[in-house]
Amino acid sequence: MASQPTLSMTVEPSLVRGGAVRRLWERLAHLTNRQDQRRWQSALLTKAAGISCTTLVCHRDTWQFIDLFACGVVGWRSPSDDEISLYSPFLLEIRLSGPQLVHIVIAMSDAAGVSLIGETPAGCAADRAIAWRIFAGIADVIDDVNPAAEQGNPVPTIMIDDQLAPTP
Repeated sequence: MASQPTLSMTVEPSLVRGGAVRRLWERLAHLTNRQDQRRWQSALLTKAAGISCTTLVCHRDTWQFIDLFACGVVGWRSPSDDEISLYSPFLLEIRLSGPQLVHIVIAMSDAAGVSLIGETPAGCAADRAIAWRIFAGIADVIDDVNPAAEQGNPVPTIMIDDQLAPTP
């Protein structure tokens, strides 16, 4: 039987500038063994599954990447046209259900090389980097969801957009 992959990444955390990726690194730093990693992964997927509806905002190319990889996860249902709208000239706003989030998280973790459910397929460095950023952005929001919170509290929008500030 092949050994299970871990959540270790080849990116040096000190090179990551703020945002969702840094917060995810900080959260994962204490997960030193496979059992702790599995518990965190299970909690993340369970929280995602319990979300009735949330919004993802990202570049149209990022959405195409997500949809392409999510199509490889059994049970994936692409959002219909009325669930996708223009947020700004280059960004899309996609309404997603909890089950869709579960499929995206699994697809992105697999593509990033941090499989949540089994062996991680080999991929190119570009795909791993893009998938890791998407995975971090989504996990950052899901990880903060409190299932015991009052019903009706909205899940924050998941924003995958690291635009640089304009230079003066």
